Amino acid sequence: DITECIAVDDQQISKSDAARLAKEVMEDESMRGVKLSAFDRLTVVAFRYFRERAVATAVVECGMGGRLDSTNIVHPTVCVITSVALDHMRFLGDTVEEIAREKGGIFKGGAHVILGPGTPALLDGMATEVGAATVTRLPEVEGELYRDTALRLARLVLPLVGGEAVEE
Repeated sequence: DITECIAVDDQQISKSDAARLAKEVMEDESMRGVKLSAFDRLTVVAFRYFRERAVATAVVECGMGGRLDSTNIVHPTVCVITSVALDHMRFLGDTVEEIAREKGGIFKGGAHVILGPGTPALLDGMATEVGAATVTRLPEVEGELYRDTALRLARLVLPLVGGEAVEE
């Protein structure tokens, strides 16, 4: 159900808006003779919805990768990589380092980069190489209360769905 994946001001996209936008995207696919993956289609629906709602700032989560991900068309203010693991190896690489290189493809010049604890050190170099404004490595998170000197965050409330969403 894509309505769980797209929200503006804590309100999930309505089923009717989701259906309307998905239909438009599929019609565009047909007209242009292209075939999008389900994730690419979801990304286009989300971006169109954000445009309709005049969203000034959005939190956009990559799919499985980064560098070749359909979400990588935005120029972010902040890029976050919470962890790198041996997942999606068929697409991203055989080692944590290869996968990290793909995920680091989201970094853009001028953006602030935040790296989760335990992410490979090569990500720091990639961020610096593209001209990231800052690179911050976060310490381990303990319980509900999280504080980081660089970010000054406390008691973060995130209305996210799914078990992995809290860590991400």
